[in-house]
Amino acid sequence: MGKRSQWTFFGVALLLVLLVLAGCARKPPQAEAPKPSAPAATKPSAPPAPAAQPAGLTPEQIEKAKKIWTDRCEGCHGPTRAGATGPALLPETHGGAKDEMLINTITDGREGTAMPAFKDRLSADEIKLMVQFIKTVPPDKPPTWGIEEIEGSRKVYLTKDQLPKKPQHKHRIENIFFVVERDVSKGAFIDGDTFEVIKEVPFGFAIHEIEYTHDGRFGYTVARNGQVVKFDLYALDAVAEARVCLNARGVAVSDDAKYVIVGCYFPFQMVILSGEDLKPLKVVPARGANPDGKEVDSRVAAVAWSGKHKVFLAALKEAGQIWIVEPKEPDFPVTKLEKAGRVLHDFFFDESGDYWMGAAQQSGAIVVVDVKNRTIAASIPTGKQPHPGIGAFWRLKDGRQVAGTVHIGEGKLTIWEVPTWKVVGERV
Repeated sequence: MGKRSQWTFFGVALLLVLLVLAGCARKPPQAEAPKPSAPAATKPSAPPAPAAQPAGLTPEQIEKAKKIWTDRCEGCHGPTRAGATGPALLPETHGGAKDEMLINTITDGREGTAMPAFKDRLSADEIKLMVQFIKTVPPDKPPTWGIEEIEGSRKVYLTKDQLPKKPQHKHRIENIFFVVERDVSKGAFIDGDTFEVIKEVPFGFAIHEIEYTHDGRFGYTVARNGQVVKFDLYALDAVAEARVCLNARGVAVSDDAKYVIVGCYFPFQMVILSGEDLKPLKVVPARGANPDGKEVDSRVAAVAWSGKHKVFLAALKEAGQIWIVEPKEPDFPVTKLEKAGRVLHDFFFDESGDYWMGAAQQSGAIVVVDVKNRTIAASIPTGKQPHPGIGAFWRLKDGRQVAGTVHIGEGKLTIWEVPTWKVVGERV
């Protein structure tokens, strides 16, 4: 690379690092599991003894700690506190840890990791509360969210017959872009010619990803609270919405806009929807054997549509598997590629569209999926906790295609050649 292109790329890499480290702390609240009804009493009896509580924590404190967990912690440590990118935080793993060590970690973060400092986000008393919560309170049984709940949440605002035939505004469709206003749970349509904020819309708590139909007219957003919204750039408004899970990260749409797939963090599942009105078609539990052969529930770390090979792709974080999903009703058959790597994360396509690449963070590698042949093509050693984001690839002056990733676990940039999968450059 020439000097100018090197500086440009390293500037982009630095920006990716800053965005990665800034975006992992805030999480949406989950729905509580239904409370069982008390059996009918057959005769007067003494008042029941209060349920045993961990030493020093009242029921009110425990509920407060649970809310802080879902808002701030579960993205890295998991909704059931079993860990993923971050470690498990359970009485079984940290019950014997010193309070001071845990307080310092939460307060100041951990250098060289994705753990941020919370001293400006939580009070000293809240940090102490979370330490006791981690050390003494076991996780609740996770709730479920299936077809019935999804359908019950679904709303259709514009049917196919009600969609406008032409834009209902003066702005150029091809130059309207959508900006996420995460902390206020909104998105904004912005005119790319004038930078005018055309309209703000409440499309869910912490919108995480946006995908557009092949013709560019419709978009689909997924928020961290599992809310999916289909919007129309002609109307600049929602067409339909549904809450497909309690915690989600990824969304993808087929190029004919017939199907949409959503990858959920919690419950552990993928959901396939109708692209027209978000009607739920199938919930696919995300469970499989991890690289050690143990059956585990898994968050779905990434989903994508392969326009070249006409299939959906999904990366199962804890299971370390890649699933290839056929867009064929009613079964939506799945091909499973096992032992792809440990703790899968962001994925992206290469220039040809034949390869889907992403991070195996605990393996310190980039895993390469050969979509055409449905195999794992390579595992490229890169560094501690690679985090490629939306991906970066380019061509060198000699015509070779290369791709690169930065890392959470160390200040390192690794570059590899496509499709030889050989590391051709590193910068620390």
